[in-house]
Amino acid sequence: MPISTPAVEVVRHFIALVAGGGEGVEALTTPDLVVVTHPNLFAPSGHTRTYAESAAARQTGKQIAPVQTWEIRTIDETAPGYVTVRATWSATLASAAGSFAAGTQLRAEIAQFFELREGQVARLETFDCYYPPHLP
Repeated sequence: MPISTPAVEVVRHFIALVAGGGEGVEALTTPDLVVVTHPNLFAPSGHTRTYAESAAARQTGKQIAPVQTWEIRTIDETAPGYVTVRATWSATLASAAGSFAAGTQLRAEIAQFFELREGQVARLETFDCYYPPHLP
């Protein structure tokens, strides 16, 4: 059975807030948060975002896919303040996004690496591997 630690619980709470639209997530992040997204279906070149850019992206994501499901498969604190997550993510688009129509069902296998500082997420690096979208 996995061992729960304060860092693991912060990350669990962070993911739960993101899945629910992101409201309140700022209380769990440092002001200098960095989010690194590696290349994927929606970010072919990947990107690095600041706290403000991440907040704006969460708002856009909340409008496009207001209901997200996260199934955490593994979550471990691999070193003090470092948490790794393996999860399956899914959502149905409420509105069009790029070339995908509203109603498109998305699913991805995700590996995320969190770095915490003083009990808050300071850095998040994510690898999102999408399955082919299920079109409406």
